[in-house]
Amino acid sequence: ELAEKTGSVILTNTHVSKSILKESYLVLAKSRTLLEKYESAEKSYQKLLDLAENEQEKAWAYLHLGDLYFNYLNEVFQAQISYQKIINECSKSNLIPEASVKIGDSFLAQGKLDSAFIHYQKLLNSDFGFIKSEELNFKLAEVYFYKQNFDSALAYYNKVIADFPKG
Repeated sequence: ELAEKTGSVILTNTHVSKSILKESYLVLAKSRTLLEKYESAEKSYQKLLDLAENEQEKAWAYLHLGDLYFNYLNEVFQAQISYQKIINECSKSNLIPEASVKIGDSFLAQGKLDSAFIHYQKLLNSDFGFIKSEELNFKLAEVYFYKQNFDSALAYYNKVIADFPKG
């Protein structure tokens, strides 16, 4: 509630810098999400997207929107669209690997196990597969598990443990 009141004061001030506005919308969106005011949170993230001045800021806004759709609104397809926009519209963003993994997660959440498997495999063999290899191998194990291919799932789980013992 305090974030809501403070944000309202800041947003009504016509002399506030753009960076303060962006930060205020982000705080408002996060607090509204925690308060389960999802429609208001979505509007705040949209405002954040409108205020984005570069690809990285735009990518962050899309990522937050996608996570809101995926984690709170159960709008998996809408989340997938937001994550895909990071890849399509923000080619210089360092959030592309994360968005790419989340697209696979969207397939998984929709029960599209073959699509998820193919997507994770492609990512593992991509330019950034190395930096996400632990996570991707774990996700592949999950797909095998959901397909009830327990031997392959166990092999992938063991691979993750062997290759990433501290993970």
